[in-house]
Amino acid sequence: MSTGAPNVPAVASPSATIVVNVKDIKGRNLPNNGLFKRLDKFYVEFAIDGQLKHTKSHTAKGNAASWTESFYFDALGSSVLECRVHTKHKIGSDDFIGGTKDAIDSLLTEGAAGVVTRELCKFDALGNPCKTQTIIELTIVAVPNASDAGVLNMEETVTQQNDVLDSMIPAPSSINQIQEAADTSATGLNNIQSVSATWGPLLQKVKLLSELVDSIAEIHPYAKMAWSILSATHKTIIVQADRDDCIVHLVQVMDDVYSFVKEAEPMKKIESHRRIVALMAQQTTECAYFIRDYAKIKSFWERALKNSFMSNVDVKIKQYEDKFQELKMAFQDRAILQTGITVSRIMDNLERIALDFDLGDMPYAKGARFDPDKGCLPGTREAIIDEITQWVNSPDGDNVCRIFFLSGVAGSGKSAIAHAIAHLFDQQKRLGSSYCFDRADQVNRRPSNLLSTISLNIADLDQNWKTCLYNTIKGNRSLCTTLSVTEQFKNFILDPAKALTTVGPILIVIDAMDESAEEVSRKTLLDVLAKGISDLPSNFRFLITARPEREIVNAFSGNRHIFCKHMNTIDEASNHADITLFVKSQLSGVHSLELEWPNKHWCRMLIESSGGLFQWASTACRAIKETKGGLRPTERLSRFVSSGRGLDELYIEVLHQVFDAEDDTVMSRFRSVMGAILVTRIPLSISTHSELRADDDPADLVELIVQSLGSLLSGVNQPHIPIRALHASFFDFLTDPDRSKSYYVDPFHHHRTLTLSSLRIMKLGLGFNICGLETSHIRNTDVPGLNTRVEKAIAQHLSYACIFWADHLIVTVYDAEILAEIINFFHCRLLYWLECLSLMKRVNVASRMLRLILDWNQYTNDDVASFAKDAAKLVSAFGPAISQSTPHIYLSALSFAPEHSRVAEHYRPLFSKVLNPRRGKANDWPAIVAVMEGHTGWVSSVAFSQDGKHIVSGSHDQTIRVWDSETGDVVLGPLEGHTHGVKSVAFSQDGKRIVSGSNDQTIHVWDSETGDVVIGPLEGHTSSVESVAFSQDGKRIVSGSGDQTIRVWDSETRDVVLGPLEGNTCPVSSAPGSDLGDIFNHNTKLEGGWLVNSSSCLLFWVPSWNRNGLYWPRTLLVIGRDAPPTQLDFRNFVHGYSWHKCKA
Repeated sequence: MSTGAPNVPAVASPSATIVVNVKDIKGRNLPNNGLFKRLDKFYVEFAIDGQLKHTKSHTAKGNAASWTESFYFDALGSSVLECRVHTKHKIGSDDFIGGTKDAIDSLLTEGAAGVVTRELCKFDALGNPCKTQTIIELTIVAVPNASDAGVLNMEETVTQQNDVLDSMIPAPSSINQIQEAADTSATGLNNIQSVSATWGPLLQKVKLLSELVDSIAEIHPYAKMAWSILSATHKTIIVQADRDDCIVHLVQVMDDVYSFVKEAEPMKKIESHRRIVALMAQQTTECAYFIRDYAKIKSFWERALKNSFMSNVDVKIKQYEDKFQELKMAFQDRAILQTGITVSRIMDNLERIALDFDLGDMPYAKGARFDPDKGCLPGTREAIIDEITQWVNSPDGDNVCRIFFLSGVAGSGKSAIAHAIAHLFDQQKRLGSSYCFDRADQVNRRPSNLLSTISLNIADLDQNWKTCLYNTIKGNRSLCTTLSVTEQFKNFILDPAKALTTVGPILIVIDAMDESAEEVSRKTLLDVLAKGISDLPSNFRFLITARPEREIVNAFSGNRHIFCKHMNTIDEASNHADITLFVKSQLSGVHSLELEWPNKHWCRMLIESSGGLFQWASTACRAIKETKGGLRPTERLSRFVSSGRGLDELYIEVLHQVFDAEDDTVMSRFRSVMGAILVTRIPLSISTHSELRADDDPADLVELIVQSLGSLLSGVNQPHIPIRALHASFFDFLTDPDRSKSYYVDPFHHHRTLTLSSLRIMKLGLGFNICGLETSHIRNTDVPGLNTRVEKAIAQHLSYACIFWADHLIVTVYDAEILAEIINFFHCRLLYWLECLSLMKRVNVASRMLRLILDWNQYTNDDVASFAKDAAKLVSAFGPAISQSTPHIYLSALSFAPEHSRVAEHYRPLFSKVLNPRRGKANDWPAIVAVMEGHTGWVSSVAFSQDGKHIVSGSHDQTIRVWDSETGDVVLGPLEGHTHGVKSVAFSQDGKRIVSGSNDQTIHVWDSETGDVVIGPLEGHTSSVESVAFSQDGKRIVSGSGDQTIRVWDSETRDVVLGPLEGNTCPVSSAPGSDLGDIFNHNTKLEGGWLVNSSSCLLFWVPSWNRNGLYWPRTLLVIGRDAPPTQLDFRNFVHGYSWHKCKA
């Protein structure tokens, strides 16, 4: 036999790296003594320096076999080639026949003269070598001018070939790549079988696997999914990809892997290799997605010329093949894989560097992800899960629904299905995002951060999406933090979707939409989803669950892109069977039930009482297994089935078994603890609730009450896990007196307790420099390990008190005890409270809470009123400094606050070593407390909302913006629609609408939350609209124009109901702000309000009214060359690492 090319060296240097080729493999005297010897096959393994290759299994003919594979290895001359031969039995485990070990240099020397022949050896129990009489023959040669065995292995199996996908971006060398790929394509392998010859056997093997693993929950759903997609795709594949060599070879690799699994003692070995087989099935599904979409692409050259670039299809196919080989080897070697599947994402440019973009300013809902433990029990809900899975995996197209809306009454099992589907596709790496609304956690899980959370999750999935998202929001903090759902959908979802490179479906799961918010707040989100879903790429799928509330059903009905299904359409027999399986799985271990009601009669009793509600069955099963309360499981079951059908009756019975409704002490404690759980703004743990109790309450009171409610609440057995209702219907039940009867909990009465507890906690826990910040020269974001320090210094109960105490205060009635605590707070803790808010990144809540205090006080106490009003002005003026660097609450805000500031007057004596403005300090707060920048033209009109939270502005740049009056951030806009400058803007009394008038002679009315035009353009004026306003009730709009007329419009019919009235109006405008002025001396400069030195250290923050000019004569800094100067004395000023000495 040939030994290779003539120039191949016979002997390799021991230290030189070479590539060796092993081929022409034959075996003689193979054993033939198996139980099913005619079915036995043989395969050969080779290993060099950790590189493992093996042949396919072949049946011996006359005790001889040959293998046609050719393998390449990277090796040194001193490396050892190990050869092992195995018998593969049809039934039973594989047998090791024998093996050999030889150094590469000796094998090459021997191979240069001809075929290498070895007799296999194996070792006895004592380790002695034993001859086997089985002979192995092979050819081994060194490959000249080769440096990569992996490349040669790939070239040996398939000729590399590229194709083009529409969504790719041109690479620099794309035209050359196209030409090279075309040349390569012309020399493809001729001996590769067609897809049609391999596809049928592959389908049969995948289907067989699906049937074999039917009872293995970790594998079956993925095997079933793989078979479903492959079987639905094969006709298209055979027609369009039958002669495409790279696809043919990929299908052959898949077929080979499944042949290996099929012949490897299926149930026994598959059971022990669950993760590997599950990964095989998942990888098969991924390849099916890829092949299906690849098959849609037209001819190579047509696509290449149209798009002018070269996709990396061949690279992706090689990745798939390598992954299948890895899985096959792991299956054979019983390896433990720490890997996942390779997903169909084709990047536009292989030279791209994946940057770690900072998207941290975008709102993100922590904890909103699905919980795999809340999914369906394996074997239940199979029909609906299959239906949803097939919909997700259906081929892309305009006729495919983008939203699957699953509705059902409380307790019917919608959420379990949503969690199960999310988990299934998360394992498949096809879950773009999951978001579970929770009525008990509307602070974190709200409509305004749904779309931003979804976008951030998809950014983790796809680099191109992440890049596009970053480019959209970079340098635009107002857009990054916008609460407008309409803006979010366009900028966070639609725009990045254009850059998506993922082939195959992307699933978004939104659970419990009915728990998202009040109906008014939810409407905008529903409208955006219903109307905008068709603009997304056709591979997007949204699964949404909710109770069938009217506005949700109305929003999703009658839309061809939305499929609506109600849980009551699920077959009753199937639902009955699912609940039966669930109940048996939960209670079969409770043997007393079977003794009391033999032949599973206890199970039938529960099923009948459940009324078809999974939540009823689930709650009952948990309660029956409870060990507390003094009742046996049989007694609990009897009471449940006799209490009547329905969740309310079950809840009452569960509570009655634990809490005696006639015992006043027990019920008082129950209502006290459950009331606090109901009214806290976010779910809190046992330990945090305990800290928030009154001082005279027993320390274990919370645990005493909730530990017996494990069938209704989660987090009751672990002190640091938030307590949540296992189902939202339980909290609904408790707060409805008609439903809960003796167990009714009135939330109102518990806000006073939480207000006093929060004030007490802040009195004890707040203090100066609570996190021990070393220097004032840097921003909070630059402090090493600050998050860890904050978690350690600011406990959960202190954090909750700081952020939410005023939310509880505003619900309470005015009383002397609370007043005394608030006075103490303002006199002793105000600045320390701002410290905590700064460190927790929650300065944005300060102004709102101070307004709540004013509303509660109603000017009854002058001291509280003056402190709250002045503190609000302090936060408004110095909010940027306070939020960016905590020490500057003292070094900057306290220094520059006006002479008559109530807060400064009180606290300045306590902090003597700060800046001392010797001249020029303002006596009172100036009219200008903030400068908001963003418009590119003159600002012609501004107006406050009725509650003072927002400011609307209209500009000559033809746009409208809405600003947060506390932070100065843009929360809505720019709103575009006018074709000339905007002359006048105004809010409606309820703040839900904005009216605008323009030089384009029209009037528009906008939704203040979404930014949508809801009325207009209203036309009639013949000159610019100079002034607009709403009537008190919002039903009329009045406008004044340069055409010297006034008109009154009906805001519903859009008709003019009065006018035109002749007269004259004047435009409303405000002058643009002046420049900051010149900055001089010592490389010290103003940057965003901060005075920084040449090392970029933050020295102090200058309020906007003092930024007219800056110079530094000798030791004094003078601000305001064009106005009365402010002269600062630095003699007692401490900063940097000495900043904490500012406190006297």
